[in-house]
Amino acid sequence: MTEPDKQLKKTEPQEGTLRSTYEKQLAVVNHFAFSGNLKRTGLRFRIPPHTVARYVERHPEIFQQAQERIKLRIASWADSVAEEALTTALTDPSKIEEAKFKDLLIGAGIAIDKSAQLRGEPTMRVEIDISPQALKVADAMMEAIQNLPPDTLTEVLDAEYEMIDPPAIASGEDGSEES
Repeated sequence: MTEPDKQLKKTEPQEGTLRSTYEKQLAVVNHFAFSGNLKRTGLRFRIPPHTVARYVERHPEIFQQAQERIKLRIASWADSVAEEALTTALTDPSKIEEAKFKDLLIGAGIAIDKSAQLRGEPTMRVEIDISPQALKVADAMMEAIQNLPPDTLTEVLDAEYEMIDPPAIASGEDGSEES
């Protein structure tokens, strides 16, 4: 075997080994993202934990991508749990006897919420109900603002104001006492 062939043979990766330092760093970062443990990752790759931390610092985008994959995997698992809980609640009478129907539905709801949260989807719906009284107050305020002369409007907007009780406005009172 010639000298260049010997050198090539020395540098070729063995079966099952990583081909480059870069590939090793990516593998380390991915392992750490999944394990969350510097020491365990270091032992797995036979490197010190501070080297694992340095690789993670060098490749934050790989770490972030791995974290996103983990979230999606857990979200998928949560979907499966929710589906299984609902199926059990609706089809398996023996399970219904063991657990309260309400508990199975709560478990499914929790799993669905966790899945949505991991996917970055909203987990609750907020509704704001504006009472007819509040709408009257808003209409009265808009009408009053529209009827102000332009100079007065500027003064009103620039001035400090005192809060007036909305029910007093709606009932036609200005909140001040008459003398």
